[in-house]
Amino acid sequence: MKLIPTEYQEVEAVYRSILEKKAKCLCVFSPSGEEGTSSISVCLARRLQSIDRKVLLVDLNSYNPMSFDWLEEQMDDQGWSFDDISCQLYTKKLGQFDFLTVKELKPDAQVREFGILQQAILMLEQEFNYIIFDMPPLMQNNRQNIPLHVISSVADMAILNVALGLNNEEQVQISVDKIRKADFKHIEVVVSQFALPPLGPRLIESVENRLTRFPWLKVKLITAIKKHKWLFEAV
Repeated sequence: MKLIPTEYQEVEAVYRSILEKKAKCLCVFSPSGEEGTSSISVCLARRLQSIDRKVLLVDLNSYNPMSFDWLEEQMDDQGWSFDDISCQLYTKKLGQFDFLTVKELKPDAQVREFGILQQAILMLEQEFNYIIFDMPPLMQNNRQNIPLHVISSVADMAILNVALGLNNEEQVQISVDKIRKADFKHIEVVVSQFALPPLGPRLIESVENRLTRFPWLKVKLITAIKKHKWLFEAV
């Protein structure tokens, strides 16, 4: 997982929106996976914790769970569930905030019923100021996922993480439509740029296509572009 600075501009904008709307329970989504949603979730948790607030990050992404070297060693066979106090007892420290992993979620845990999840949130809010759910990709179907209309009943805000160079307009629109139909109170969008392809090859292609009638200028510009190695590194 690639950690990003807590001062990341897009995250800072969402952070200020969280404070403005007084959101306490947040859900972080992505359209298809691999957009860096876990990184955004961890960054938000660190940012909220920095103002002396207790934060719980719950990884519910069964499609691609968070992985840490120390996590496997601390795994407990008993597991946790939303329908009892185990969701409080099984939290682990991840840096300066608390963490629950889907890897320890009981296979038969009740996660699809309104009352159970609402009661769990009420218990957790007695201990934590903010609860962040790292959710599965919206376009990946999985029977283990919590239905959106259930999670929206306890969440104050949905955060959609979109990656430039990875997600297309159709994926984004489908994801936004799903969130809206689930009746989330507030929707915020974070745009990640780490998947953008290098600029250098695209500049060279553009020069070759536009300057066919000026070969000497084309060669000169391409040579100049190739001298800048940073143009050939992914963003």
